[in-house]
Amino acid sequence: MTRILLIVNFLTSTLMAQTSSTFGNEFLPIWQRACAYTLEAADAMPEERYRYRPDSTVMNVGEHLVHISENLYSLTSRFITETEFPSDRYTRRPADSLSKAEIRTILEDACAFVTEPLSTMTDEEMGSIVPSFWGPDPASRRVIFMLMRDHMTHHRAALVVYLRNNGIEPPRFRGW
Repeated sequence: MTRILLIVNFLTSTLMAQTSSTFGNEFLPIWQRACAYTLEAADAMPEERYRYRPDSTVMNVGEHLVHISENLYSLTSRFITETEFPSDRYTRRPADSLSKAEIRTILEDACAFVTEPLSTMTDEEMGSIVPSFWGPDPASRRVIFMLMRDHMTHHRAALVVYLRNNGIEPPRFRGW
């Protein structure tokens, strides 16, 4: 945990100087805390419980984490950088074929993939409107960044419940 906090503090101080937008200055530390909290939740679950699911109709621990990662890569490449899905950085594999360490690395890399444009885009780029995949209304890139955080929060909340179901105290909550 101390290692994670040191990394987050380092990244926050380093990237804040590089942020090119008002939104980036405000949202970057929030994003980094959200990523650190999610990684701590992933770390708290023992590897042998990564296939745990409270019901057959829901994702297991590893599936939640891989799903978060795929979402971050997909939305960032599609709507933020408007590039192809980065198959050179991430090859989609089923969660059950991955170790806890591999899943954690994928998640950590996905968070960094979002951090890159968040820390360098200008106010104009952040305000640029992109097509919506969820409905008829287009949205700004700022909204896409917030959507990614909300999505991560949604799946992390399931992990907190899964940890408690397994008698494990989840990491202490940290908000924005």
